[in-house]
Amino acid sequence: MISKTKLKTKLRRKSNPNMIALVTFLRKQSPFWLKVSEYLAKPKRNAIRVNIKKINEVAKSNSVVVVPGKVLSDGELTKSIVISAFSFSEQAKKKLSKAKIVKLADLAKENKKGDGIIIIK
Repeated sequence: MISKTKLKTKLRRKSNPNMIALVTFLRKQSPFWLKVSEYLAKPKRNAIRVNIKKINEVAKSNSVVVVPGKVLSDGELTKSIVISAFSFSEQAKKKLSKAKIVKLADLAKENKKGDGIIIIK
């Protein structure tokens, strides 16, 4: 895990104001959310992109899943889960009809310690 100061330095290179605001908010939360903010602050070439197929393989029914990046549309979701990510492709939003989609900031406010949440990267 990187220090909060190093994370702040990485944020200076980001140009997306939504990303900067989210990472700044998350890094002030518990160590779990600090880890999520660290993944979000990575350079664009190292950004996390996860297909629905992988989420379906890893997640169990009724679990809470965090993707610190973008969810892509390859695959099908057969379980009902709560999913939170920085962004979703348009096709992925259509395919995630069984899932409840929650914003990262809202999930962090709701579950401050990150108990029972799975990070998929």
